[in-house]
Amino acid sequence: ARTFLLLLSSVVAVLGGLMFGYEMGIISGAMFQLKRDLHLSCGEEEVLVSALLLGALLASLMGGLLIDFHGRRTSMLFSNMMLFGGSFIIVFSATFIWFVIGRIIIGFAISLSSMSCCIYISEIVGPLQRGLLVSLYEFGITAGILVSYAINYTFSSVAGGWKYMFGIATVPTF
Repeated sequence: ARTFLLLLSSVVAVLGGLMFGYEMGIISGAMFQLKRDLHLSCGEEEVLVSALLLGALLASLMGGLLIDFHGRRTSMLFSNMMLFGGSFIIVFSATFIWFVIGRIIIGFAISLSSMSCCIYISEIVGPLQRGLLVSLYEFGITAGILVSYAINYTFSSVAGGWKYMFGIATVPTF
């Protein structure tokens, strides 16, 4: 049972970090196609990039209350649903405003997930494993950024590739 909890915590840590890093990095490769396909101005590009951070800021202000009221597991599930929903909105959006809304939702989701994962890890494992699991979370963030760059490269020459770039983020939500 103890080994299972450590394995479960490791998976939670890596996936939580991976999604955080992926969502932070994916916009860099998608922006060229988005600018062309959505006819974005420089200011609109800045809004698209910063919308994720706005959502994360909102979650950092409200996330603790949500986690205290609903619990860490429910909050992690909720953040997965939000991540799926935000990605769905982005993939099927045809307008700038819907894209911004999707990015805000995703920002909220990854920030809430980040808080929930760290609390979950600290509660489920002993003090001797916490450092390792926090390191795995940080590894996940870095790996997520690296994966997003690889996905960006893969779909950069595909028409509408940005939809694939953002759509791939839904896979770990299941």
